[in-house]
Amino acid sequence: MKKIFSLFAVLLLSVTLIACEGKDDEDLHDKVFNSITIGYQAGDSSVSVTKNITLPTTTTVEGATLVWVSSSPNVVAVDGTVVRPAGETAVTVTLLLQVTINGSMREKSFILTVQPTGEGGGGGGNTFTVSFNSDGGTSVANQNVAAGGKVTPVTPPTKTGYLFDGWYKDTNLDVRWDFANDVVNSNITLYAKWKLSDVDVPAGFTPISSVDDFMSISDFSGKYILVNDIDFKGAEAKPLGGWGDTQTGFSGQFDGNGFAIMNFTITGSKHPSLIDGNGDSFGASLFPKMEGIVRNLNIIGATIEGDGFSGGVAGIIDGTVINVYFEGKVTSSKSWGSSYNWAVPAGAIAGILGGSGQASNVFVDAEVVGGHIFFGYSFNNASNLIAVEESLLPDMTLHTGQEKDGETEYLVKSFTNAEVMNKGSLATVTNFGLRWSTTGASRPYLTRVDGGVPSWALN
Repeated sequence: MKKIFSLFAVLLLSVTLIACEGKDDEDLHDKVFNSITIGYQAGDSSVSVTKNITLPTTTTVEGATLVWVSSSPNVVAVDGTVVRPAGETAVTVTLLLQVTINGSMREKSFILTVQPTGEGGGGGGNTFTVSFNSDGGTSVANQNVAAGGKVTPVTPPTKTGYLFDGWYKDTNLDVRWDFANDVVNSNITLYAKWKLSDVDVPAGFTPISSVDDFMSISDFSGKYILVNDIDFKGAEAKPLGGWGDTQTGFSGQFDGNGFAIMNFTITGSKHPSLIDGNGDSFGASLFPKMEGIVRNLNIIGATIEGDGFSGGVAGIIDGTVINVYFEGKVTSSKSWGSSYNWAVPAGAIAGILGGSGQASNVFVDAEVVGGHIFFGYSFNNASNLIAVEESLLPDMTLHTGQEKDGETEYLVKSFTNAEVMNKGSLATVTNFGLRWSTTGASRPYLTRVDGGVPSWALN
């Protein structure tokens, strides 16, 4: 029995030693790879090679051997000699570094772009094609750029579960493309870099990451959170809930998480849940009858039109709206007899702020047709509201309180800390409680959980 146990112990020790040795070899390979850099001459880089390069053949790791293999040895030889291709088309070469340690070989690839011998490496006055490899994200159209010209910045792609981290010149994603300074002198491909979304989905919330996710929402009492921007690209979105006593309102929670619902339309006449017995549509908005909570949401590039009480965020607010940015156009196209559409007016935030409704920290950059700046009617106070002056139609009123045919009085409420400001003053605002930033963008935006600058804020 002792002999069997001793034999088992020896075998176990051997397996352990082999496993440790394998792990050590793996760590040594990584040490070699991390220490190896290709040497480029002045003015050159991996994306623009015009001169000979230096390929390391030794390392400080004892017992390691290095072997280089070139996919195009007639362009880049394993001794580092570079022969530029004739003409006007660059050549991409893959250099494979093979590292062997204790009989175990691992490889790492390096991608180089060798510039042609044409004038300036770019063919004089020719035009080159810039392609965008989004690596599984939404597609980005090619650009034709004149030799020596710059690439026009593009709307970043999106990819479910990931956050966009810039365009890069090489497939190893080491050299970032600089839209402000880099120029095009050959046909090139730019590569998207992604990082896993670090958005934490709170317990009980359903993540919304696409148009399909949004359009599939049917439980208007549920909890939802955006995990990236959603671009409808001009398509019709659906309201979450309906208008009127017989329709279900939205009583759940919708957390935008600093992301945006973008470029959509809501046309009241297309949604049965907004149409009354006379065929008129009311409450055209994302949340026609908002009884829950909407927060931390950007609504960008929206076109909303209804017959009455249309709103950028809601038709009527009997819940809470906080930390919201609306940019777009809202139209109340019919009324109860008023040729100027004031009797059932629209608002950039909501058609009606109900008596139990709360609204605060809201920024609007909106054109409102047939309505008032913030609310059509307001039956409660609201605070920390800002509107962009340049977007407003002439003679827009800050507060509400019109009367129907001079007979029915509607409650007039003043707002706490509400202003109309021109765009040049927005960056100086510090006292409105809004979680926005102007860093790296051309207009303010609500800060995002990942700290990134949203694409729609770049123009």
